[in-house]
Amino acid sequence: MDENYESVRAAQEIWPQPLSDPKQLYRNFYDLMHKASHNIVCACCGIIGHDIDEFNLVSTNNKMLAPLAVNPATVPFSFDCRITAIDQHHIMIDPLAIKDQNTISIYNNCCSQLSSGSLPAEALTNFRWIEPVPEELKDLTWVEEALVARSHLFGRVFRLEQRRHGEPTYSSLKGHIVLVPQNTMRLLDILPMSPDSLADIAHVVWVGRSEPDLSKLAPQFTVRKHRVTDVLRWLQQHHEDYQNIMIDNMELDKWPSVFITEALLSSIARVRSGEVEDIMRDGFATEQIDVEEFQGSIPNTVSGIIDVNNISRPRQLMTLEELQTLQGD
Repeated sequence: MDENYESVRAAQEIWPQPLSDPKQLYRNFYDLMHKASHNIVCACCGIIGHDIDEFNLVSTNNKMLAPLAVNPATVPFSFDCRITAIDQHHIMIDPLAIKDQNTISIYNNCCSQLSSGSLPAEALTNFRWIEPVPEELKDLTWVEEALVARSHLFGRVFRLEQRRHGEPTYSSLKGHIVLVPQNTMRLLDILPMSPDSLADIAHVVWVGRSEPDLSKLAPQFTVRKHRVTDVLRWLQQHHEDYQNIMIDNMELDKWPSVFITEALLSSIARVRSGEVEDIMRDGFATEQIDVEEFQGSIPNTVSGIIDVNNISRPRQLMTLEELQTLQGD
């Protein structure tokens, strides 16, 4: 404490200290921002970073890449990156990490493990590869995805609201997923499901004082018949969970080529303000169930909200911690 006191007193005697050269401060700021203004991908694990000092540039002929080799027979898609030195040894990398035909970027942690001859747990080769999304499954609306899904959540709530403070209107779409204990539903074997059934599994809430303009909301609830048909046929041929489903052509014959799911739009609930709901989601909830006086089995429906915004922490403590960080820097 005495040493602390002396250092504080010495600092007070020379306070305020003269400011550094503004030009040098700007140079330092520019250098730091330039250093962190990169999107760099790791060829090994696919992580995206921004600090060039956290990555190494490695030659595509480097023998340290050997642990990233994979048996092509175990991968259901082509993972060639069009670099001969890598493809001829069946080495799997993230193609976004390629700098040129002779260089790839690798995260320092992955590079250290590869240098010792071990395979990083996060490596794509470690059965963490993801096949590119087929063209047939791209650009589907959420409604089209719901119509071809074999199972559904019990409740799916879409909250739409009008932007404020001059921001573009009708561009805010927030999804809330609600999970509750329920009996397992039998997977649907006849698809697509009827669009009228969507109102039983999905609910739309409009937040705002103004009336929602349904014509502007319509793109979120559009169904293209040919896209649904193409997706179901593709899934039948390529997805093992869809090989035994039956496509309901009678249901498809009822659909126009492009239509809006009126059942959802006509059942939109109205909330004039979302502030109360947002406030209720701050902080975290607890229930007094872990006490000796509690009788019976512990219920499995306890809800919790993570305090992601540090709402429960005193503002003064957060300010002091921020000042300490600045002083340390």
